[in-house]
Amino acid sequence: VHPLTCAADLGGLLSLLALWRLGVTPAPLNARLAAPERERAVRSLAGARGGAQAVLWTSGTSGSPRGVVLSAENLRASAAAAAARLGLGPADRWLASLSPAHVGGLALITRPFFLGGSLVLPDGTDPATLSRSIHGAGLPPGTGGPVTHMSLVPTQLLRLLDHRAGAPPPSSFRCVLLGGAHTPATLLARALAEGWPVALTYGMTEMTSQVCTAPPDMVRADPGTVGPPLDGVELRLADDGEILVRGPTRAVGYLGDGPDLADADGWYHTGDLGELG
Repeated sequence: VHPLTCAADLGGLLSLLALWRLGVTPAPLNARLAAPERERAVRSLAGARGGAQAVLWTSGTSGSPRGVVLSAENLRASAAAAAARLGLGPADRWLASLSPAHVGGLALITRPFFLGGSLVLPDGTDPATLSRSIHGAGLPPGTGGPVTHMSLVPTQLLRLLDHRAGAPPPSSFRCVLLGGAHTPATLLARALAEGWPVALTYGMTEMTSQVCTAPPDMVRADPGTVGPPLDGVELRLADDGEILVRGPTRAVGYLGDGPDLADADGWYHTGDLGELG
């Protein structure tokens, strides 16, 4: 297992591919990690389990970040389920808009391996660059046309809308997959009013990204919904309303001697509260 700091750029992509080619498990680190957090993450890699295709760290919103071991099977199942829900295929051109140190960014890199399609590496992820890429401007030669899909967090979408000042996306743009944090109702309403095809998703590192996703037509019909679980993913609510999930995208486990990722019946306890619509 090899720790590395990589971004959503050509250097980061080549580093990941080189490690996989060598049979080494990459453990991408967020460039913004403080030195103590980085040192703690590197030390924990000594406890890496077998069957790892990648090791990612949780956000640490409910405590110290923990290393999550993802297998190739996890990544393959996640790609297949996303394809079924969003109608993905070889003609898609996704923008590398998220860091591979986060599960959504890593999925952008691994998804083309399993589904075909293209990953477009921009010169940056600032609003101006995101906006240009939707129209195919300023992209590397051989890209094949404008970007058709983006994965964004709500803050990125807000800045993109502000930059475009109400201009809708072109008809070639098919989907902005929005997740990573709660999407404010006002932001969603603004995006829909300005003609953006928004897919809302709920997910986590421990489930290799998406758990539930509502494609654009479902979001337009019922703004705010994140839709049903993806194919193969099971979801239920505990008596106190906590969301429990399991399925082929559930990670192998946590690094080291920490708590088990799942209970005896295979359910991952998310710590999130939800309701079924």
